[in-house]
Amino acid sequence: MSVSALTKAPWRFRLCRLIAWAALSLVAVPSHATTFIVNTTADTADAVPGDGICADSGGACSLRAAVQEANALAGPDTIQLRAAIYVLKRRGGR
Repeated sequence: MSVSALTKAPWRFRLCRLIAWAALSLVAVPSHATTFIVNTTADTADAVPGDGICADSGGACSLRAAVQEANALAGPDTIQLRAAIYVLKRRGGR
């Protein structure tokens, strides 16, 4: 190897390490699991999906609000229900 090739090799190695570090840092890190405790049987939507708080406009955590919140967050979540009948109406276009 020439002297020129030897002096460029450490630079290329550092560049490869930087690219690998950047690529690995872009990978999503799993978030902590959240538990949502449903405290109403009403079919109400979450006031702010994705904020980590299951609460409709009145502050209650409905099954629909818990599912909306869990779907908006990354990673596994748990929804705890008390023994009751939960009636969800279809909403949306389907």
